[in-house]
Amino acid sequence: MTSSDVLVNPSSVPQPPVEFYKEIPAKKLEGLIEENSLTMKIEVYGYEKKPGGFFSSGHVNYLLQTTPKGWTTKRKVADFVWLRDFLKKQNPGIFLPPLLRSKDVWDNKKIVKTMKILERFAMHCLFSSVIRRTTVFADFLSLSEEAWAAVIKVLDKLAEPKQISDYPSVEGIHTLCISREQTAYIDALKSFINDGDREYFMCI
Repeated sequence: MTSSDVLVNPSSVPQPPVEFYKEIPAKKLEGLIEENSLTMKIEVYGYEKKPGGFFSSGHVNYLLQTTPKGWTTKRKVADFVWLRDFLKKQNPGIFLPPLLRSKDVWDNKKIVKTMKILERFAMHCLFSSVIRRTTVFADFLSLSEEAWAAVIKVLDKLAEPKQISDYPSVEGIHTLCISREQTAYIDALKSFINDGDREYFMCI
């Protein structure tokens, strides 16, 4: 048996000591999109340029298709950016790929590049066990332009989460763990603030 054949028992790997452990109930996310996301695909398969009018500026609509759901819709870059910002507020612990925040581009080559970026972002959301369970993501993929605009108006008025229990969870629970190193850091910071020179804090 070579060294590469040796199997390591996960329980034998030293774990950082935990001083504080607590489970906090949270809103459980329901599976609006089936668990097996590998059978699904989101494509940005085309685009249409919408020239501006007398009171409006032009923009590009990107055409989305979700299979095998059979969903098709149109979204602007601004819609993708709004979705990312909203998801980040509701799920701060989930990584979301960055998006272009510049104005709409009209050059065909740049539009094709933007299509790839938007599709990659949508697929990343689909593969997230948390994001794909959210109602807003399913709405983003399935609703008409008018219905999606109405959703944005409602969710813009939604208060941001303030407590841990306000953030949604796949299991309906959040597990909070604080190691001894973190506790020591917090205690040291408290002592520094409480025992610090007042004039020092006024200078920083």
